[in-house]
Amino acid sequence: MLANTLCHIPRVSLNKERGLWHQGITTWDSYRALVKNPAFLDECEVQLSQRNPAFFAEGLKSDQHWRLFGDFQDSVAYLDIETSGLDRFTSEITTIAVYDGTEVRTYVNGRNLSAFKREIEQYKLLVSFNGKCFDVPFINRYFGIELGHAHIDLRFVLKRLGYSGGLKQIERQLDIDRGDLRDVDGFFAVTLWQEYQRRKNEAALETLLA
Repeated sequence: MLANTLCHIPRVSLNKERGLWHQGITTWDSYRALVKNPAFLDECEVQLSQRNPAFFAEGLKSDQHWRLFGDFQDSVAYLDIETSGLDRFTSEITTIAVYDGTEVRTYVNGRNLSAFKREIEQYKLLVSFNGKCFDVPFINRYFGIELGHAHIDLRFVLKRLGYSGGLKQIERQLDIDRGDLRDVDGFFAVTLWQEYQRRKNEAALETLLA
């Protein structure tokens, strides 16, 4: 998809891109004939060959970051965190779940949470829901790091498609059923963590991770 994307090029809007596509100008090579200085297009080819999605993410609006997926789906981390509260300055990260399309890795406070910092670096692209506003800033502050990954935040992609509200609300609109976990929300996640902390209740932790 990226080789057919033009709206990351300076002064090319989404509307202009659609017009160019309608004219048959659908690739960087076909657009090259329209510009006097193809240096940016040359850089695009270099950055794609070097597998650097962050370069393209910088030029795309958040609701267009889905375009990164096709070229980098082999290096995606689907990310979600749970915390002891909503205040990123006073709360702690309790658990982190990372799915790479094959397996789910979980990181638990007091066990292996610190390993997350090292292992997340093997991925080039993050996918989350509202992670740009919550998960990533929380992670950055908590660990004292700066995640520089390109990031597809489904909240913005779905909003452009006409779906708004929280993740569970959107899931219901799309007929996605969480089964027994359908009523587990952020508040209940905090309660589960507190139960695990107080009583070492492994069942509570397993539900939280699920």
